[in-house]
Amino acid sequence: MSVIGIDYGNSTTKICSFYNGVFKNIDSETNKRVLPSLVVFDNDIRYFSDFAKSKKNKCIKQIVYNIKSKIHDEEYKSYLYLNKEDSKKYIINGFKLCYMYLTYIHKYVRTKIQPDIYIHTFPDYYTYNQLLNYNNLLKTNKKMVSSMNYLLIPESIAISLDYGLYRIANNEFNKKKIILFIDIGCSNISFYVVEYIDKSIMVTFHWTLKDCGSIQMDKLLLQYLIKEFKNNLKNVNVEIMDDNIEKKIIKILYIECENIRKKLNISNEINIFMESLYKDYNLDLKLNRDKYINILNDIICKIKNTIEIINRNFTFNSIELVGGFSRFFIFRDTLNLYLKKINTTLNLEESISKGACIYGANFLPMYKNIDIDIYYKYGSSITLEINGLKKKIIDENNYLPFTKRLPLPKNKCNLKIYYEEDLVYDEFINIKQVNLSLKIGLDRLHHFIIEYVNSNNKMAIKPIEINNNIVDNDLIILEKKLSQRDKDYVDKINLVNKMEEILFSKRKDENIIKNKFKKKYINDFLEWLDNESNNCSLDEIREKYKDLIDN
Repeated sequence: MSVIGIDYGNSTTKICSFYNGVFKNIDSETNKRVLPSLVVFDNDIRYFSDFAKSKKNKCIKQIVYNIKSKIHDEEYKSYLYLNKEDSKKYIINGFKLCYMYLTYIHKYVRTKIQPDIYIHTFPDYYTYNQLLNYNNLLKTNKKMVSSMNYLLIPESIAISLDYGLYRIANNEFNKKKIILFIDIGCSNISFYVVEYIDKSIMVTFHWTLKDCGSIQMDKLLLQYLIKEFKNNLKNVNVEIMDDNIEKKIIKILYIECENIRKKLNISNEINIFMESLYKDYNLDLKLNRDKYINILNDIICKIKNTIEIINRNFTFNSIELVGGFSRFFIFRDTLNLYLKKINTTLNLEESISKGACIYGANFLPMYKNIDIDIYYKYGSSITLEINGLKKKIIDENNYLPFTKRLPLPKNKCNLKIYYEEDLVYDEFINIKQVNLSLKIGLDRLHHFIIEYVNSNNKMAIKPIEINNNIVDNDLIILEKKLSQRDKDYVDKINLVNKMEEILFSKRKDENIIKNKFKKKYINDFLEWLDNESNNCSLDEIREKYKDLIDN
């Protein structure tokens, strides 16, 4: 029996496993601790994670960054043909792209371990519609990856468990202890206030600064670099006229921004040199930390203002940093100006994936060993309107898990459900209803059930469908076709390599060296492999392989 915890991030994905009582990180295919959240299309063949990263400079126009942020991006679209003969053009949006990446992740995990359940985390700042979208993504993925059971939990709960589980086991919380967790990611910075007392964990506050992570920093730096480069061109009366060339330059510079950020983390001043960025014109400039801080001034001010507000409203026993970007000097220096007792006792990159794994391991019956109560501040509201009368049944101050049972009019009634101010359900109910039940778990998903008397005069239940749980069967069919095409491409490359090995081996054979006809056959075959094999189908390659073996 095994559990998998997955922290799917904009920049990287972290995976933790629990098997035979041991927590273990699952490394990437190139033995890295994290898997890049990256997709590259090279001649319409998909590459994921490490393999995508290795091709990113070659496929500059076809690389897709920050996939997770595109799940909810309705404007993001690209197009794909399955093969050259196929006239059908498939629209690839952010949801489909994330689906492809998660299918790769789930299949990759199964090459290492056979999990009984996946625990996926989601950002606390997700709106209910974003959460539904992510849940639908996993539901659709479950259809592709057989027997894929999963649960969802907020990232704050995963971090809280990673910090608290063993401390709870050692009875370290006999007195209440309040921890401020600061999770610094590539897109956002999240602040969580968590109370520990005895064997209970309570997430009392969660707040996120959006567009304040490394991605936004790189975008601001990118704007500066483009401006400087264009000014240098302007000084010599040169202008970039082609929009496509400019887009390519922007992508090249964006990739370089990450390297610049890493260099500035260890040096006070660096030289940025990019040869022939446009025609024969180079980018050549110096950048020091003071200038870099000035470029990022808007982000730094947001962080300072948020810390001041939290400091005024909360008292902490200690502060814990999470997230790989908390090592970056901008964050470290800014936080140290306003906060004391900053600790890094958790694994910065892997805390969320391990906490998710702990949740699955400790809260499933087969593993349960410590009774822990977890409470999560809801932070939203739900209002019912029954025959024109409104009643709020849960507000932002209530804690999850939450259950409530309300009586309904015994005959006909008009039922409306509001999430915050949005109307999400409006139906006229004409059954002998008795009660309406609401259950919200730590996954924050709503489950409404009407209890009614059926035609046999017995109690029955009817779920209210407001969650828009739609499984995209067309997407599953497309993924199967793409997966087969990817597999065919790999098989084709393997056969081509195998044929090359055979041919080069035969060239060394003395009998062939003396036979000019066989020698010509081998040379012609090698020339065909170099010039024409790329345009051949797998079946054609197999025929050529058979021909080579037979001869």
